[in-house]
Amino acid sequence: MSFRALGDTSGVNFSQINRMLAGDKVMTLDEYTMLCGALGLDPVQVLREAEAEVAARERSRVAVPPDGGGQAGAGLPAV
Repeated sequence: MSFRALGDTSGVNFSQINRMLAGDKVMTLDEYTMLCGALGLDPVQVLREAEAEVAARERSRVAVPPDGGGQAGAGLPAV
């Protein structure tokens, strides 16, 4: 679906969608639910999945690698 078609289907102005995706505009809750509806998505489920993804990334970011990560110089090439 094009952004223009998404705008037509959702009722959210096409230029506003472009501004949101460019990071120039914060999406309102109403816009979020309208866009989810137009895409056939459950807004609550989308947030749950996003939260799970963020948590998984956070866990993998702080996990200590099995090769002794966290030690000074670990992972650096020998000089």
